[in-house]
Amino acid sequence: MNEKLKLRAKQSLQNEAEITDKIVEIALKEAKDLTKNLPLPEALILDIAMFRLKLLLKIEPTELDLILFRDALKMAEKFNENGEIVSNTLYGMRKSEFL
Repeated sequence: MNEKLKLRAKQSLQNEAEITDKIVEIALKEAKDLTKNLPLPEALILDIAMFRLKLLLKIEPTELDLILFRDALKMAEKFNENGEIVSNTLYGMRKSEFL
């Protein structure tokens, strides 16, 4: 996942020299900490990590970055410890039938 985040960052950021293995590792660790180390889809973790990476590099996040970050955090809250989506209904908690 480190390589995917590094590649994504290099494709979207101006100064590639700032994107080091250490800063990528820190951003991924922070993303996993924010999501309580739940087994989430890689795309969710990468969206959160990319936002954290921009903050670590002192790059002003765009409105799209904020939307992706917030949506990823909201979606992460819907997963349980087994990596399954759980939804609240009028009748209580249930697992998604689509996963």
